[in-house]
Amino acid sequence: MLDLAKDKRGGNESLGGTGAPHLKNLIARFSLVDIWRKQHQTDQQFTWQNKLGTIKCRLDKFYISSSLAKDYDIESTIEPYPYSDHDIALITLKMERSSSNVGPGVWKLNTSLLNDKTVRNKVVTFWTDWKKKKQYFSNVREWWDTGKSRIKSLLIKCSKTKLIKSKQERARVLKRYRTLVAKDNLSASEVPTNSAGQDRLLNLLERKLTDEQRDSCEDLFTASECSAALKSMSCGKTPGSDGLPKEF
Repeated sequence: MLDLAKDKRGGNESLGGTGAPHLKNLIARFSLVDIWRKQHQTDQQFTWQNKLGTIKCRLDKFYISSSLAKDYDIESTIEPYPYSDHDIALITLKMERSSSNVGPGVWKLNTSLLNDKTVRNKVVTFWTDWKKKKQYFSNVREWWDTGKSRIKSLLIKCSKTKLIKSKQERARVLKRYRTLVAKDNLSASEVPTNSAGQDRLLNLLERKLTDEQRDSCEDLFTASECSAALKSMSCGKTPGSDGLPKEF
């Protein structure tokens, strides 16, 4: 540690500066800055402590280039972490997307394509034909590099095709789902029925409600019925969608 007065409390102070000269050399050589200390110059906060809490140190730090600290909005904090004797040193770097010069990146094959028999057949067909074209290149390396480039283009095209088909299939499933939901939400008058079939089915029923029983089922619930139903519920259960349980 470079500043024992701020970054350590308790313990043998003579041991806290071990390696400090080497660290100073690295900081100077690469123009680094301890970002948390730069932003919290007078604070005394630690990232590690022993079991008794008698020795505390700020061991975990981020050193970043001074130019980065100057040009970008950086937030640095120390967050408690109960599952370790070290707390979390956290930095967040905010930058405008327009200010970042990010290239297209490095292409990497999506290996799930290799599980597609159609894709495998296309690769085999291409490579079988490509092996016959070595004579058109000055050396094997040129033939090999060009072949890999062609394979890459082929696989990218296959990937795009699969993605388009996947989106189309998803759209088809969603359309079918919405159609089924719409059918379920039809009113009684909109649902197609077979009146004759309904009558035959109802006539097969041996037990029927009496007029009194029918009127009782169709009548409004009484306060005593609601109270009895509520009391029969288990504790913690909610009778409605408002989240209020039986106890309320």
